[in-house]
Amino acid sequence: MEACSEEQVPKEVLEALESQLTSEMIERLVTYAEWKVRKRHWQGIRGAPMPEGLEPKDLVPDAVEKVLDGRRRWDPTEQPDLFKHLTGVIDSDVNHAAMSAANRHVRDESVLMAAEGMDGPPGSYFDGLPGDEDPEAIMVTEEEEARSDRFLWGLLKFLADKPLLQQMVECIVDDVTKPREIAEKLGVKSKDIYNATKQLARRLEAYRAQWLAQESN
Repeated sequence: MEACSEEQVPKEVLEALESQLTSEMIERLVTYAEWKVRKRHWQGIRGAPMPEGLEPKDLVPDAVEKVLDGRRRWDPTEQPDLFKHLTGVIDSDVNHAAMSAANRHVRDESVLMAAEGMDGPPGSYFDGLPGDEDPEAIMVTEEEEARSDRFLWGLLKFLADKPLLQQMVECIVDDVTKPREIAEKLGVKSKDIYNATKQLARRLEAYRAQWLAQESN
């Protein structure tokens, strides 16, 4: 079946996309894409550059384009949350890139050069490659990552009424952890971040209890 053109996408879908797709959401999607890419092996090296010059930030406009041209249909009635829908598209694209022939190919010079800048001895980058791991171990790792994903995105939804706390969590996921650095990235005063830290800790504890109860059912 041929994909719909942009003109064939229902008007209400275009209007919903236009109203929800803010610059803030795009920034969150880029952060999400970077996080997903950083956890994967690229030509045998965890967190190395993606093959063929693809970058995490490229995945976001591509995901939006797939919604517009009908390759990844979005129904605002069934799935009101555009952010959640687009993260699903990004997940699929990251998996596709990881399984591509370009990524399975022997690591090239550019990837080896990137590895030289990482911490640890060079030999460690060749240890525990996906092809050498036990299939059961890979499955366990994937289940743990999926569980971690559920916890994180559930937490962000739990904090929907507190945008600053949401943004603080996203900064932490992006390895920006010091209050001063978080304040600089978010463009707010350091005092605001320090004041919100205890509130975030309380909300996190409340969510953790709720999440553990749901996971045990």
